[in-house]
Amino acid sequence: MEWKIHNIYGGIHLVSASLAIVSTWFIYAWKKGTVQHKRVGYFFVINMLILNISSFGVMMQNNGKLGPFHILTMVSLVSLIRGMIPVIRRKDKDWLRKHYYGINGAVIGLYAAFFVEATFRTLKNPVAIIVLTIGLSTAVAIIGSIMMRRYSGRFFKK
Repeated sequence: MEWKIHNIYGGIHLVSASLAIVSTWFIYAWKKGTVQHKRVGYFFVINMLILNISSFGVMMQNNGKLGPFHILTMVSLVSLIRGMIPVIRRKDKDWLRKHYYGINGAVIGLYAAFFVEATFRTLKNPVAIIVLTIGLSTAVAIIGSIMMRRYSGRFFKK
């Protein structure tokens, strides 16, 4: 498979994915709750929304059929929304926990999708693609979940 952008949706998808990934580096490196964290966090959320919406444009330009990636796009959107509503409303005493798990779920999905896409575009053997995409996305999900639980104690009591 070639590293080619086939249409405007693919270009938007690539740029928003790249910006979302880079923004996570800053969000994780910087102190939480600061103005910087909030600004880059909203930048991340906007790029994730663009990324998720553009995935449906890519789908429509390719074959128009809903596949596993697009189902996972909906999971990503739900996770992103579940992470942002508590932060915006702050009505619940447990808003920080909900924000933490929702946003980190979206980040885990973003990185899993990155490795799947890189594998899909790099390899030629269909069996290797299937095995590696399932294996890599599962590994990212497991490692991400372990890290999310391990570091949760920094933000709130278990």
